[in-house]
Amino acid sequence: MQRELYFTTLDFLIKAIEAKEVEMDSAFAGVNCAVLETQMANLQRRLHVEFCYLAAFADGDGQAI
Repeated sequence: MQRELYFTTLDFLIKAIEAKEVEMDSAFAGVNCAVLETQMANLQRRLHVEFCYLAAFADGDGQAI
């Protein structure tokens, strides 16, 4: 059950990052790109953390640290 939650979270974050990339590519010059870049960095950081949790869960006999 916990593993399914991690995979669902990873899937959600990957889709959010893809959507943010599209948003950044189609942003007009008037849009504050720094805000979009910060949001993207936060999504990527969260994805990294979730991967670390999943790796700890997979390597730690079913117990995430």
